[in-house]
Amino acid sequence: MTITGAGASRQILAPGILIIAGAAVLLSLAPKALFLAWFAAAPLLQESASLSPAGHHLALALYFAPSLVFVIWTLTRRPEWIHPRFLDVLPLGYFAYVVASLVLSGEASAMTVKGLYLILGIGIALYYFFAIGPIGALTPTNIVAVFLILTIGEGVMSVIDGLTNWNLWHDTGWQQPGGSRAVATLNNPAVLGAFLGMGIAFAAAVLVWDAPARLRRLAVVTLICGIPGLYFTLTRGPVVGTLAAVLVILMTQTRTRLIAAALAIVATVALTASWSSITTSTVYRNRVSNSGNVDVRLSLEKWSLKLAEKKPVFGWGYNAFNEAKQTAGFTAQDLQVNGTSSTSHNSYLTILVNYGAFGLLLFAIPWIVIPWRAIKSRPSQSESPWFMFGALAALFVFAVANNTGDFKYWSFVPAVPWILLGLLRRRQLVEV
Repeated sequence: MTITGAGASRQILAPGILIIAGAAVLLSLAPKALFLAWFAAAPLLQESASLSPAGHHLALALYFAPSLVFVIWTLTRRPEWIHPRFLDVLPLGYFAYVVASLVLSGEASAMTVKGLYLILGIGIALYYFFAIGPIGALTPTNIVAVFLILTIGEGVMSVIDGLTNWNLWHDTGWQQPGGSRAVATLNNPAVLGAFLGMGIAFAAAVLVWDAPARLRRLAVVTLICGIPGLYFTLTRGPVVGTLAAVLVILMTQTRTRLIAAALAIVATVALTASWSSITTSTVYRNRVSNSGNVDVRLSLEKWSLKLAEKKPVFGWGYNAFNEAKQTAGFTAQDLQVNGTSSTSHNSYLTILVNYGAFGLLLFAIPWIVIPWRAIKSRPSQSESPWFMFGALAALFVFAVANNTGDFKYWSFVPAVPWILLGLLRRRQLVEV
């Protein structure tokens, strides 16, 4: 069929009109309304949504497009009374460095640039939006309320997924006989585990540090729904990080230290009493005692360090982990064991291999300095100590999860800690 000139013009014009109309609507919304709506919808529109054509289009309209508005607002409506410091240049410097590496690799295309923006750019854009941008009436209470509600929702869906193998986007990639792992709407059990762990840790801080009443009610439900949801992900790193974060939060207040000690004793006694039945369970055999899986991870980490030694400063280049190990002189047996892995299964080591010590420092310095400054500040000087402790606990859970999995392929969950980091940084800039 031949399309006439007028028909072709209409086919081009119609999408353009829709894009302009959608942009006008998004830009007309208040920052609070747009962000909270985006935040609430984001977990439903992740990689699993791409399994459905409808989900793909919804993700473009409700996840990708609003994130660009946050960028525009930050560039054009930044409050003049907030002055960024050198520390705030580093996240943008890291993103620019990765983009430059992508261009030099010869893999740059509209698709790869879009993918890089999704997995890295959105998080960094949100950091700047919350650190120096026009957030308007947005408050930590608003954001944490939605965060806890999302944790409740993902926790419930994780339990349903774990018990019935049903999830929203019919993602069956992690369903295996005798060892299925829940993904809910987030496509990967480790990513789901990290998200639930961050929410559980934040809920503990809300309860321990007497946050507003409506948050405390949500926090109780978060623990009830989030903890069993975390179990069904069967993820070791997020579980360990969550347990450690919650225990530390309980230790920050005198009145809850006894609870922390009691929980530790009860857990030890229960574990000891039921050890024989635990060790014969399918979960224990497939996950806890699966030394083969652990051995592969350790081998990959050793590889990563060897690869980093060969190009320690600037690394091997964008997404070059797999190519690097093929040319680094490893034995045929090594390649046979781990030849299909394109990452180290450790976010920090993958960054080190791809972008060298320079890239790792650009990434890591804000994540170290901003929490450290928050820890050094006295809680009594903060108008919301519950938020400070909750944000630090959630960041800790994510940092531990990064050590046991690679988050380079995911968008929303890695963006959540960037949001928390930006809010912590905004307080520091305001206090200067």
